[in-house]
Amino acid sequence: MLFDEDDINFAVLSSDRFEELCFDLLLRYGFQNLVWRRGGSDSGRDIEGSLTTNNSLIGDVSEK
Repeated sequence: MLFDEDDINFAVLSSDRFEELCFDLLLRYGFQNLVWRRGGSDSGRDIEGSLTTNNSLIGDVSEK
């Protein structure tokens, strides 16, 4: 299914729902080992995860 910018009304999207959307997108794009990190000066949450891709010269590469 294709989406465009009108499918999500960002003007009414809460910060928590935005972070959940980001988490779901990372899962959808193949990130693994996703972990929520809370705290920090902005009182927001960060998402940490890893993505493994294949590089034809050196093989699998895992990025965090």
